[in-house]
Amino acid sequence: MITEGWLADTRASYDTVAASYADQVRDLLDQTPYERAFLALFADLVKTTGRGPVADESPRL
Repeated sequence: MITEGWLADTRASYDTVAASYADQVRDLLDQTPYERAFLALFADLVKTTGRGPVADESPRL
């Protein structure tokens, strides 16, 4: 199936850049306190309202 090949290619490309991307953004929230506060508020609202998930959690095919 064409979709399976596309998914495999997408996963491989993400895996290729994952470590360098993590290095680039690792301390980003330490440098942006307003974004950290916004994300904390958002997470608290999701938790208290019982809603979620809020991230891409699509199952692997």
